[in-house]
Amino acid sequence: KRQVSTQSTGSSSTSLAVPHTKMNTKCRGCGKTVYPTEKMTILGGDWHKGCFKCATCGMSLNLKNYESFQNTPYCRSHMVQAKAGGGIQTNLGKILLFYH
Repeated sequence: KRQVSTQSTGSSSTSLAVPHTKMNTKCRGCGKTVYPTEKMTILGGDWHKGCFKCATCGMSLNLKNYESFQNTPYCRSHMVQAKAGGGIQTNLGKILLFYH
């Protein structure tokens, strides 16, 4: 909390507690708290820089080299697979896309 001092018309001053307005959000990659100094806001959410990876191969991505399909990040190589509808499985074992 921040302390804000205001002065009344009299000789006394009042100290008001103002809640901190910045909200820390959760990383879309790992689910842990993302602090402003380590945050990337992309694809509708916040990410740690190290968590923004291709959903298929785990290659580190950045704002210049990522592709997205259904709000999921991919490297250029795996974007073709994702759009083709192959069952894409991450290196964490979570199935992100699965078409029959």
